[in-house]
Amino acid sequence: MKSLFLFVFFLFSCTFYSQEKVYAPEEVDQFPVINENPCTNDLSKRDCFQLQLMEFVHGKISYPENALKNGIEGVVYMQFEIDKNGIINNIKARSVREDFKNEAIRALSLLPKIEPAVKNGTPVPFIFGFPVNFAIQKSDGPKIDYFPQEQLIHPNVMEHQNHNEYLYNALQNKVVSILAQKRNLYLIKKNIKDTLSIAILFEVDKNGEVKKNKGRISINSRALYEKFGPDLEQIPSSLPQFKVLNKKPDPIVSTHHLFYQFLPMGQKEVELIHIPNTEKYKGGIVEEIPVFPGCKNLTQEEAKRCFQLKMQEHIKNHFSYPVEAQVNGISGKVYIIFIITKTGEIEKIRTRGPHKVLEKEAVRIIQLLPKMTPGKQNGKPIDVPYSIPITFKM
Repeated sequence: MKSLFLFVFFLFSCTFYSQEKVYAPEEVDQFPVINENPCTNDLSKRDCFQLQLMEFVHGKISYPENALKNGIEGVVYMQFEIDKNGIINNIKARSVREDFKNEAIRALSLLPKIEPAVKNGTPVPFIFGFPVNFAIQKSDGPKIDYFPQEQLIHPNVMEHQNHNEYLYNALQNKVVSILAQKRNLYLIKKNIKDTLSIAILFEVDKNGEVKKNKGRISINSRALYEKFGPDLEQIPSSLPQFKVLNKKPDPIVSTHHLFYQFLPMGQKEVELIHIPNTEKYKGGIVEEIPVFPGCKNLTQEEAKRCFQLKMQEHIKNHFSYPVEAQVNGISGKVYIIFIITKTGEIEKIRTRGPHKVLEKEAVRIIQLLPKMTPGKQNGKPIDVPYSIPITFKM
């Protein structure tokens, strides 16, 4: 039955009176930790606890049979305490249906003893609340209409012109106007030995305006990104309001990818030769990120947080400080890049760190990653690069 329901969680603060002060989420320094999984630097303490709670309840609840049979959905508003010993108690629930309420209470009551919340270095009683939504999901899963792709019509495009080609060329001109500055050409010549690759990604809202904080740039050179990346980052926000065709319904999001490659030519005077793409820009792409085992049936944002948490858990569980590094006082941060392939395998692991012995251990950890559900673009599995640092500290 687990494949037939979907849970949506969010937090709200609530308090009630007790003989001993019970602390609300905003009052504690450290959130409780389920299964002794610590919150990481990549996730806030609140997000870490929320994700752990969500995964636990998700794995324990079964959709009430009568409600499922009659297509009934609903919500249960939950509230509970975790005492200073890490024991859950005082579970309360409110719902119009008793079967939903009883099932939510049953699942939550299965929480084991956990690490309690902390205030000023001391374990304290903690109160938490969240709603559990019972929503029946079709057996064949959510349907996503990938095609036709989302199209953006630039206000300056003429009726006889190809609007995708016009947009691609318009952004190319903006990119070239930045790269062609004398100072930037010198930097390109100094740092690029073969091909300069630049990608522009952005999303638009239903009115055709680029969403704030959803425009980004990537360059195949860290040094060049530090020098003129911020100038390129301004390109998405400078785009006009588009007319949008084939806009996808929420929560499906189309991302527009425009990819450019240039070959620097010349010795004294550098000239950038544009290399045409083998695949032309055809409009917005619906992306689905790779899914870590145990992170299925979540929203995209929940799946991203779950992926981060599972990755940190994996590194913690398999981490071993090399003896040679300990003896010789070797420490530092190893940056790892690898590919999650279209079959969900981990391949092409690359590292950059202060010493080979640390890089070797980082590779060993990544090689132990489980098989993933691959990422997709418009429903088609693709190779997805992923990068993460591992810190070795004495």
